[in-house]
Amino acid sequence: ADAVTELHGAPEGDIAILTALPGVGSLSQRDQGFREGLAEYPGLREVANRFNNNDANQALTNTLDILVANPNLVGIFADNLPMGVGAGRAIAERGLE
Repeated sequence: ADAVTELHGAPEGDIAILTALPGVGSLSQRDQGFREGLAEYPGLREVANRFNNNDANQALTNTLDILVANPNLVGIFADNLPMGVGAGRAIAERGLE
């Protein structure tokens, strides 16, 4: 919420979650913790959640798809490093911040 506020002026908008693998305890806990924190900001809405097989290239593809489908996206939560790498590459390819 702090990063969204810094970039967009308020904790409002659409958020996506990139999950590496379903059913992995530590990743599920990270996602749950993020969602619990997100609940404290009613202006932020989860609009997409994609599993990416712990593959940065798949995260890149899914992030590009999410960005097209959700033009009002203001943030992406990546639950591990490969998801963040894929999201970052997609953001760079689209020329976004």
